[in-house]
Amino acid sequence: MTEQSHDMDQVSRSITINGRRTSIRMERSVWQSLSEIAENEEARLRDLIAMIDDIRGDNGLTASLRVFIINYYRAHSIMQPASATGGKKAGSPRIEAVLATLR
Repeated sequence: MTEQSHDMDQVSRSITINGRRTSIRMERSVWQSLSEIAENEEARLRDLIAMIDDIRGDNGLTASLRVFIINYYRAHSIMQPASATGGKKAGSPRIEAVLATLR
């Protein structure tokens, strides 16, 4: 099996979001991307997922996570690094801008 096919493997994770337990199933590469975003923004993964959950409305959580990742990397490609603007943590301008695209 190639490394690329491993990236397509589905991975389930059980997490607690805002006091409720849920299971999320996504491709390994999607989880890795979400973890990279959290690390880049100095946020905990569960806090980032909770922020996305808070604003997703009637949309599914898994789909909202995928859309957030796409929008983050789109915004990241055109915005200056968060470190240049003085902030990274959860609630940083970059995360807030991407969350706004999901509202």
